[in-house]
Order: sequence, then structure tokens, then C-alpha cells
Amino acid sequence: DNELSEKEKKRRSGKIKTRSLGTESQPAPPDPRLAIANYTSGGAVSDKLSKSKRKLRIAPYMLKSYPYDKNSTIGPGPPKQIVVHSFDPFTPESQLKFFFASFGDIAEFRNQTDPNTGSFLGICLIRYKDSKPVKGVPVLAANAAKRAEKEGHNERIGLTKVKVELDREGRKCRKYVEYTLKKARHEMEKEAARHASHTVSLAADSPGSSTPVPPPPPPPPGAPEEMPAAPVDVPKAPKGPASKRDRERERAGTSEQAPSTTKERDTGRSVVEPEPILAKIKRKPYIFISRDSVPVLGSTVPHLKKRFKAFDWREIRVDKTGYYVIFDDSKRGEDETV
Repeated sequence: DNELSEKEKKRRSGKIKTRSLGTESQPAPPDPRLAIANYTSGGAVSDKLSKSKRKLRIAPYMLKSYPYDKNSTIGPGPPKQIVVHSFDPFTPESQLKFFFASFGDIAEFRNQTDPNTGSFLGICLIRYKDSKPVKGVPVLAANAAKRAEKEGHNERIGLTKVKVELDREGRKCRKYVEYTLKKARHEMEKEAARHASHTVSLAADSPGSSTPVPPPPPPPPGAPEEMPAAPVDVPKAPKGPASKRDRERERAGTSEQAPSTTKERDTGRSVVEPEPILAKIKRKPYIFISRDSVPVLGSTVPHLKKRFKAFDWREIRVDKTGYYVIFDDSKRGEDETV
């Protein structure tokens, strides 16, 4: 109002007071249902002296699922497969089959392997089948898989405890296989990078690694000269019938001269070479055994030869970094390394 003075305006203008709500600690009001006698147990009596259905329900009830019926149930049936992992890859398949066959008849057993090396990964997929009734009730495949997961989980097979999970479509099995392969590939790349850096450092430290090998010295003047080989087409004089002893001697001499393979194996290298071998191998296929796995000793070479007697290797050489098992420079040699 413009006609009012300043004092009247201040006297008539209201003052705003703020108040925070919800800060007072007031107790919650009691539940009136709890005042009824025997309300929580369902035995409350109404005014008409008749039992009431009123009862305190804190949470909704969880109803049990209906059993699967192939005639009326919609959707996929219960899982019939299990995936078993975390066991030793060297565990025999017969031991695994014997353990899990106690829960039901096995229709399929697949022990997962590495596609590159063929080694076992410690993961297998087992599918059950309905068993035929023999003196009793038949065991369904779904019940066998469920029982195998319940009773076989964390059971000891060999030296380790196995993990068992239901796997209807094999998705968990594929996930575990991919994870294991990725982990193994990462470890191999890490080991190869560490070995390559170590080999390069050793090659840089040795200045004489690229010098050519000197030719062998000439024979001394007093040494007997080798007789030249006789020509093949020279006619020979007729001979009489050879005796039994001569035939045996000729047969033994022929077997000693004939090599066992197309290329002679070099088995005389058992001394630790001071220069790196990797630069001399060029493109020959080889298997490297690091010194971290096997200590570098010249006496270890004969033991390695016995270990690799089932393979067609050519030579085993050793330097400061480790052992090199060298194979034939051909497609067959590459297959032997794999």
C-alpha cells in the first residue's frame, strides 16, 4: 500500500520462518494388528467367537515349482548335461566315467582338448540318458544330472576337487574352454617374450658369435693317406661259393655300414656351447627347453636323448640359455615338433 508509512509497512509485513521436517526422532506408530491376540499364529478370534483367517505375512510366499511334464509344460526341459572342470588334465577318462556313471547312464562323454596341441584342458561335458528299468524304477536323465551336480560337486577325484555344474546347452563348457585357452596363450606369449629378450641380450654380449667357422687343419705329413674308392663298374674275378662264416661276416658288415635313417643323428654334442645356438639354427624346426625348467649341464643331454627316443630328432645342443632339440628341416620335422 503506497499510503502506508515505512514503519507501518515493516510492522504489517510477515516474517518467514523455516523449519526442517523429518529431523525429529519420532518413534514409528505400533502395528495395530499385533495387538490382536494370536494374530501372528493365525489363531485370532473375532467378535463372533469364530476363527479368522487373518495372519501377519511379512513376505510373500514362495510357491514350489510344478514338476516338468512333456505333454503340458512349455519351454525347454530340465538339463541333462553337466560340465566338470578344475580336475587334473592327466586324470584318466576311465576314472571320470566310473565316478559319474554311478549317478546314471552316460550317453556322451567329451573330454575337451586344445585344438592346437591336442592336450587335455581339465574340462569335460557329460550327457546322461534315461536308463531302462531293471528290477525297479528307471532313472531319468534329468534326475541323474541333478544328482551328479548335488553329490559330485567338490568331490575329490585323484588329487584335486572337481567342480560340477548343470549345463543344458553347453554354454558354460564353451566359456570355460575359451577362458583356459586364453590364459594358456597369454602365458606362452609372456614366456616367449621373456626368452627372446634374454637371447638377444646374450647375443649382444658375445662379440664373436658372427665370425665364420675356420676350416679344419690339413692332415700331418706323416699321416697315412686315404685310399681312393674302387670304381663300381670294374669287373671282378669269379669266386667260389662262400662259406657260412663269410656270409655272416658280410651280412654283419652291411648292417653296420647302412645308416638307420636318411640322415645320421648327431649324438656327440654334450658340451655346453659358449656361443648362442639360436643364431646358428637358422630355420630348422626345434624345441627349446629353458634353463629355468632344466638346469644347464652337459650330463643332462644323454637323459634328454632317452626321453626323445620316440621322436625323429637330429641333434640335441645346449648353451647358456637352455637345450635345443633340433629336427629335420622338412615338413616331417615340423610335424614332429608339434
